[in-house]
Formats: sequence, structure tokens, C-alpha cells
Amino acid sequence: DPKVKITKDNVKNAFLFGDLSLIPLEQLQSVVMDILLPVMDNDRNHDQWPKVISDDVVRHVHGVKSNVQVVNGLTKGKTLLPMPPGTESLDEINTNNRHLIHAIEGIIIDWTQQIRQVLNTDSSKPLLAELNPNPFVELKFWEEKTRNLENIYDQLRDKRVRRMTDALRGVDSSYYAAFKAIFRDTVACLTESRDINLHLKALQRHFEDMEGSEFNECKRLMEPMMKVVSLIWVNSKYYRRSEER
Repeated sequence: DPKVKITKDNVKNAFLFGDLSLIPLEQLQSVVMDILLPVMDNDRNHDQWPKVISDDVVRHVHGVKSNVQVVNGLTKGKTLLPMPPGTESLDEINTNNRHLIHAIEGIIIDWTQQIRQVLNTDSSKPLLAELNPNPFVELKFWEEKTRNLENIYDQLRDKRVRRMTDALRGVDSSYYAAFKAIFRDTVACLTESRDINLHLKALQRHFEDMEGSEFNECKRLMEPMMKVVSLIWVNSKYYRRSEER
């Protein structure tokens, strides 16, 4: 209560004490997943509420869970695809459950937006923004993009996602085609990113040698490095596309 005067006698009762994690976002996710969500998912905790209010509150709680999960993943450089409520432990999805089908269609839209953001990332942005990036920025970009795309690809191949897409196909939903399109684009972008990341790794040692050398020693390092650049240009069918790089 903000009106309570704090004294040495009531300080223990006037304040709530607790530990704050060094990683508060993960602590928040634990609170949402382990406390808030189970409490609100239990119908007995709000059986006296009108059904409209009960459903709305539960929907918002699941929205908070999804948002916290997505943001927590972004802080780690990962794109996490939240699952719609009601699909976590189902062996088969009832296609007659229109509410669940609608939730799956909605999550496909969210996933598409998330994945498109990753697919559209461009390694040239720091250069175009005149941030003067060094060569290591380019190598790190493709390494992180490849790792994130692999993570997305694994999530899209999860058995729960397969059940969801089977349900969409079973009801002839237009969102099934949207899922197929984003899956196809993810695979294509992952193939490209893997190819570029693999070839650029060959330059890592050359960049490190040049960075650790005095300026007058760099001349002898240029020729072998440029040979590797030439080999990358010849052998990487994706990175050598001059119109995009």
C-alpha cells in the first residue's frame, strides 16, 4: 500500500521479498510457463466467470506466453515459433474443432511473418548504413543466419507441426498452401546460407592473420587471401551472384 508509512517495525510486512534472476527474461518465462499458465488453464480457477471473459483471459495468457517465448529467443539469436494452445500433446487433431483449426491458421500467419524477417536479412545492411563493418561481420552474419535457419527448419519439421498441417490439408484450408510456401522458401534460403557460410569459413584464418600483423607485413598476406576469394567466387554458386552482393 503506497499510503503505509515504512518503519523499522513494519518493514518486514510492508514489503514483498524475492530473488531476481541475472537473466530476468528467462525468469519471466518460467513464471508465465510454470505459474500463470497452469493456473489460468485450470477451468476450476475461473468456473464462476462468464465463458466469454474466461476464454478471453485464457487467450491473452497464451498470447503473453507466446510473446515472451519469441522475445526470449530473439535475445539468443533464435527465431522460436510458438505453438497454438491445444496442440502440445495431441496425437491427432480433430478437424471438426473449428476453434482449434482457426488457432492453427492464425499461428501460420505469425510464423510466416517471423520467418520472412529472417529470410529477408541482408549482410550488406551494415555497409549501406556506413557503419564501416570489418570482414568478420560478414562471416558472423552468415554463421548466425545459417544457425537460425537450421533452428527454424527443425521446428517446422516437428511432429506437432506435421499434425497441424495435416489438419489444414484435411479441411482444405488456404493456409496449408501458405505453410508450404514458407517451408519451401526456408529450405531454399537455408541451402543458400549453408553454401555461403561453408565457403566463407575458408577466409577466417586469413582475416585473423592480417588483423594480427603489422601494416608493412600485410602485403605478403594479400596474395594467398585473394586466391581464396577467387576460389570462393568460382565455387560458391550463391555468393558469386554479383547482382545481389
